[in-house]
Amino acid sequence: MFVETGRKYRLSQVIVCNNKNRSNNEVNMLRSRLTQVASAAQRAFSTSPRVLAVKQMTVRDGLNSALDDELARDDRVFLLGEEVAQYDGAYKVSRGLWKKYGDKRIIDTPITEMGFAGIAVGAAMAGLRPVCEFMTFNFSMQAIDHANLLKPAASQSGSLLLRQLPTGLNRRPPQSIGDRQLPFNKIIESPRSTWLTEINDILQRERVGEIIAPPLDKSKPDKMEAARLIVIRRRKMKKHKLKKLRRKMKFEWAKVRQRREMRKEKAFQAQLLSQIKQAESFSAEQYVAETLRQANEVINSAAKTFYMSAGAVNVPIVFRGPNGAASGVAAQHSQCFAAWYAHCPGLKVVSPYDTEDARGLLKSAIRDPDPVVMLENELMYGTAFPVDEKVTDVDFLVPIGKAKIMRAGKDITIVAHSKAVETALLTAAELAKKGIEAEIINLRSIRPLDMETIFASVRKTHHLITVENGWPQHGVGAEICARFMEDQAFFELDAPVWRCCGVDVPMPYAKTLELHALPRVQDVTEAALKVLGGKARAK
Repeated sequence: MFVETGRKYRLSQVIVCNNKNRSNNEVNMLRSRLTQVASAAQRAFSTSPRVLAVKQMTVRDGLNSALDDELARDDRVFLLGEEVAQYDGAYKVSRGLWKKYGDKRIIDTPITEMGFAGIAVGAAMAGLRPVCEFMTFNFSMQAIDHANLLKPAASQSGSLLLRQLPTGLNRRPPQSIGDRQLPFNKIIESPRSTWLTEINDILQRERVGEIIAPPLDKSKPDKMEAARLIVIRRRKMKKHKLKKLRRKMKFEWAKVRQRREMRKEKAFQAQLLSQIKQAESFSAEQYVAETLRQANEVINSAAKTFYMSAGAVNVPIVFRGPNGAASGVAAQHSQCFAAWYAHCPGLKVVSPYDTEDARGLLKSAIRDPDPVVMLENELMYGTAFPVDEKVTDVDFLVPIGKAKIMRAGKDITIVAHSKAVETALLTAAELAKKGIEAEIINLRSIRPLDMETIFASVRKTHHLITVENGWPQHGVGAEICARFMEDQAFFELDAPVWRCCGVDVPMPYAKTLELHALPRVQDVTEAALKVLGGKARAK
């Protein structure tokens, strides 16, 4: 449109050039009319439906604005975590909040999840409303066992000390293995103390460094001179003996030090061999099982305090951060914790997909009186979604425990959460090309689950697929399947429920393997066609 406006201006110039003989009034009139046309075109452009469409907002900005609103609304709300203040957060979610609210509301913590998670839980018990940010929920496992990892059991301490052994020639071995004192910890009696005592005694008796002879008195007989020479000779002999003693001490002490170091080295090697043997018999499964039974800041402290205090102590806290597979971070940083935390009563678990979910669920989580775990996705932070005016409102909330129908359909229901919703929507677009109308449900909340919305959809479609990026065993999809088996809605199904999950292996690092380890659009499309069976072929 701006190009058209330029064309009109150029056209006016041409007209002016071709009509030089016209009066100035006619030229000015023509020019003003062309200007009015151009202005009308610009106004039409500025009020066109495309421009008046809802604005775009990234998930990152949605989270940032939600935190800003709640920090301004309630003085009890504060944010703590690694790099959330001066660095604006690892993913820039808290950008600008530290400059606005200061150190008391936006708190940088050391890299110790077990520490600041405990601080946040204690602050929530005291009446504050902390928002505890994990740089990734894979690090939240450090907060699973807060106290007991600092004091491991005697049966485990040997294997744990194996990671703490110092290195170098002058290393000092650990003080104990379990409850047994090592032999090299005993004080070795050294002859050095005896030699030093002897030397001090000699130095106290006479000053060896100075040979002070009686003055020569020629008036006395030669017998006195002979006595003086005898004294000098004796002193020289003592000095010579002292030098020999020092040389002997130095040599002997070197041998003693060598023997002592050899004893230390042998004791250290024996301890190392003992620990290696203990490590060989160490069962990782037993250790994990024992650790998970011990104290837990997120589970035992946050989730169970309200019940254990008979409703007297609330823990209004939010644990938030990126969850699930990112890209190129391999096995230890690609886990989905939705099923982990949803297993525990007392916690509420939410999993947003788009900007509306992120903003509304975070505000609801901060205002909720119970502990809430908010599982975000790193890959969605920079994705922009359309939002209308109600989403940007200060009091906009998304209720916890309520799913959302992202796309209506009548042939098959696809349930997903977090980034898997994107896969489900793309699958629905592919199925639409085949004449299949899929209904997409965004769970939003993992605990509690909105099963009523899913039941109502299946009563209409009679087919169900669940999509998630987590592992299949005991996952969110498995829970939905079990709920259907226990409800009358089971008789509405025309085919078994199909689960599309991540491959049941640790996340590989290789790019091609990583892509195949998560549900893809073609995988969900193929599953939908199998579930529909003859109905899909008929379409």
